[in-house]
Amino acid sequence: MCPRCDHHFLLTAPQRLTQLLDPGSLRPIGVPPLGGGPPEAVVCATGTVEGRPLALAVMDFRFLGGRPGAAVGKRISQAAEHALAEHLPLLIVTASGGARMLEGVFSLMQMANVTESLGRLRQAGLLTVSLVTGPSSGGLEAWFTTLTDVIVCEPQARLGFTGPRVIDGTIRKKLPAAAQTAESLLELGMVDMIRRRIELRPALAGILTPVPSSPSQTHGGRLGVRSRTGDRSTMDEQQFVFGFGTNGFGDHTLHDTLGMLADLGYQGVGLTLDKHHLDPFADDLPQRLVRLRRRLDELGLHVVVETGGRYVLDPWRKHYPSLVSAGGVGLRVDLLRRAVRIAAEIGSEVVSFWSGIASPELSEDQLWDQLLSACTEVAEEADRHGVLLGFEPEPGMFIDTLDSFDELIKRLDPPDLFGLTLDIGHCQCLEPDPVPQCVKRAASRLVHVQIEDMRRGAHEHLEFGEGEIDFPPVLRQLVEVGYDRQATVELPRHSHAAPDVAARSIRFLREAARSSAPLYP
Repeated sequence: MCPRCDHHFLLTAPQRLTQLLDPGSLRPIGVPPLGGGPPEAVVCATGTVEGRPLALAVMDFRFLGGRPGAAVGKRISQAAEHALAEHLPLLIVTASGGARMLEGVFSLMQMANVTESLGRLRQAGLLTVSLVTGPSSGGLEAWFTTLTDVIVCEPQARLGFTGPRVIDGTIRKKLPAAAQTAESLLELGMVDMIRRRIELRPALAGILTPVPSSPSQTHGGRLGVRSRTGDRSTMDEQQFVFGFGTNGFGDHTLHDTLGMLADLGYQGVGLTLDKHHLDPFADDLPQRLVRLRRRLDELGLHVVVETGGRYVLDPWRKHYPSLVSAGGVGLRVDLLRRAVRIAAEIGSEVVSFWSGIASPELSEDQLWDQLLSACTEVAEEADRHGVLLGFEPEPGMFIDTLDSFDELIKRLDPPDLFGLTLDIGHCQCLEPDPVPQCVKRAASRLVHVQIEDMRRGAHEHLEFGEGEIDFPPVLRQLVEVGYDRQATVELPRHSHAAPDVAARSIRFLREAARSSAPLYP
């Protein structure tokens, strides 16, 4: 690096390995990486970064400009296979001018081999990371650079299929000066982070640090919570995580919202599908979901998919159509099925939804028939994708209380994946029993919790301390019933002060959790 302008000069593969890996941890895979000139355009090895083991494939620009051919593809595939066999994450460091066209079809065939190898790593749940350090263009972009779980760039690194000079020479159009740079790609959401060379080791160490198991891994994807009958649980044994709903960050981008929540100490997010943060009908939805999953993985955030966006289906009427509207029910069912598929793509265990306001044009029997048919169809989609459903009783809607939810379960006789989203504030608003008793009653089907303050008889989501709920007993009851998923703060009308509200909320919840512990001997 230049000490004056911070320019990042190209490194050779041996220099890169020395810079990234812990001293003495380097173990070559195949041809040794050190010595005279490079034996090929890639060097493969294993090692550790701040104690975290990994496998690496590092491009070397000295060898034909780092252009990958048949041998390079084979070596990267071997590195991936070694990572799979040893259960290691794989880091690919790119610096290349594109595929080695002088080898013709033999070079191009390696794209399939490398892609397949990366696919096997993903199926095994192993992390893959691209580090873009110099020009990374041509087929390299499609081979592996943009296929990994996380994409990290050095400042001003270029990533694109065709360089500016070639574009100018073929279609006579000049790209903007910043096009294809790491900075512009980060702004567009194509890469996950930019780190200066001196920041790479700690950044990679953070990425390689295992994230605590998700609720689906620790709970086996089953409904309800573990029974703790007979033990004396404390808040030190809290298994659930606190999240915050994106509908409370309506004036922020989704990228910024997720980063801010992670910085504040939240471990989860309630992702509301809407036109602003994540449009479920967007033409580029698959690409958005790939970037979103990378972002969630990077930040270590759990996620629940919420479907209560106000004007997702009708720009004129809020929450219309619903599952109990006189018309358009198919549109709502289609949205919920999309939500299930989105949840599966981004690694969310739960999709939360509600019935909607009952249409006065329909009889009670018609309302029940329509709701049961819709829930069955959504449950079939959820079963295909292994996603849990959290049905939320909502004040003012057809299914508004735990009693009416119990009636729904009785009539529907749903599969095991059909669970309950319990809103703590709604319990205070409508339920006859104390809130902790509602938690205990709901435990057998509880898959998601929403949490905020509220007053009796008034359906208004309030900041903590502004309503009537005593939260330490509520949190203690969640611990006692063994709830181990996400408790999401639900303050959808507070976007005007979202950062401050989110910060106050997490402080309140942590204090409420701490104050619960002394209640047990």
